[in-house]
Amino acid sequence: MLASGAGRVALATIPKPRMDHGEWALQPVRLTAINVKTGDVVWRKVISGGNLTAVADDSRVYVRIQLPTTSNDTFAVKPEDFKFEIVSFRWSDGTMGWRKTDSSSSTMLAWNNRLYYEALDGGTTKNALVAVDAATGQELWRSARRAAYGLFPAHGVLYAYDDSRDPDGEFLSAIDLASGRTAESLRIYRLFRSATHLSALQWLPGPMRLVAAIEQNWTPGTNVYQIRALDAAGNPAWDLQNAGRFQVVGKLLICQNYLPQHEYPNGIVALDPATGHVLWRRTDLADYYGGTDNDLGEWHGQAVALQGRNLQGLDPRTGKAVWTVNTKLSRVAVESFQVRIIGGIILVATGASANRPAQLRAFGR
Repeated sequence: MLASGAGRVALATIPKPRMDHGEWALQPVRLTAINVKTGDVVWRKVISGGNLTAVADDSRVYVRIQLPTTSNDTFAVKPEDFKFEIVSFRWSDGTMGWRKTDSSSSTMLAWNNRLYYEALDGGTTKNALVAVDAATGQELWRSARRAAYGLFPAHGVLYAYDDSRDPDGEFLSAIDLASGRTAESLRIYRLFRSATHLSALQWLPGPMRLVAAIEQNWTPGTNVYQIRALDAAGNPAWDLQNAGRFQVVGKLLICQNYLPQHEYPNGIVALDPATGHVLWRRTDLADYYGGTDNDLGEWHGQAVALQGRNLQGLDPRTGKAVWTVNTKLSRVAVESFQVRIIGGIILVATGASANRPAQLRAFGR
């Protein structure tokens, strides 16, 4: 599942990866938009792609395609070789809209009738945050930044997690939507000089509190996962180590649980967002497949968890299973099993294998 919006989900059928000069080669990729409620195919399109990522709003899906490098030396690739094409499609009928080539990165967000992404500024090694009009692709501004490890909208404000002001610590920067410059910064973390990023961010009411999940998972054996909360003034309120991506379910934080310096989550943990105290922990809901998707969410007041083939609805206050459903889908490869909750429907998708095609199955009531 690449992206969802307007009651639809976009799927990609990608051939076996092939690389030229160390980069993904362009091959025919079929995009399919499916109605979440009925399972009907709304449209199909074929594009040339390799390494694909996508984001969406309720009007369009924006697909980012990595283009092949022009260098013949994998170890001497120039910054200008890292080119990407961003293509927009209308959810209603699949009509292709604007196309834009830039030195983009995986940081991308569709929000407030704009598409935001990180880029290398003018083919240099300097980073920039770019805003384009979501309907036309016209560039609105390009603002130089050291880096952007995550973009998050909250209460009408766009936040970038970056180290734009201090190389020894990362900040959560409020972005001026007219210019792209930093309007305000909160120091959110100071432990690593680089290579940390935010995987979740949310402002919580009464009293106002910011909760963020911080990850450093680039080197096996040194991975760190932490949830940090800031009070209304931006001061640290509490921290919890070995907890990752989260969802708010029943006014509680339902988070991925990790073993110290472990690469994959091994269960879930529930926290009181006011204090960070652990309310319960389930380590039997383990995921040894290395998927990075957060398989948690809220469905009719219950926290949804994935254990092997089974979906479970958990009471957010106790962690006890209220219901269990066997998806009857097998997990055949790393990151081939995904779960999304869209419009009150739980979608489970599996990637293709040598013996069967990809599958999409919906659960709900």
